[in-house]
Amino acid sequence: MAEVELGKLAQEKGSSQSVKDFGAMMVKDHSAANEKLESLAASKNITLPTGPSAASKAEHAKLEALSGAAFDQAYIKAMVKGHEQTAELLKKEMSSGQDEDAKAFAQSILPTVESHLKEARAVESQVVAQR
Repeated sequence: MAEVELGKLAQEKGSSQSVKDFGAMMVKDHSAANEKLESLAASKNITLPTGPSAASKAEHAKLEALSGAAFDQAYIKAMVKGHEQTAELLKKEMSSGQDEDAKAFAQSILPTVESHLKEARAVESQVVAQR
């Protein structure tokens, strides 16, 4: 959910087209992943959070206060870090998770997360080069 909200913010506040485009991709792809996860959770009678975590809200507030190149740099840095962490969590679930459906979800979503990470790193290189 946080990725979707930050993606919307990037589309509004991003100063480079690559940041705006990356934000749009986050909204589209993470909304789809969230729907799949919600369906899986519902099938297991698991209640998911209804909004972003406190840490995610704080990050949103920090980014919302920035503009221009400072926003672009902070946003894409957060996206690289977040996708690195998510990829590691998915790999951990795949190797040591107890629920076969959750493991399958992790396996299905990992290629997208790794693709996002690769793209985030490419955008980060562009944004840093524009300093």
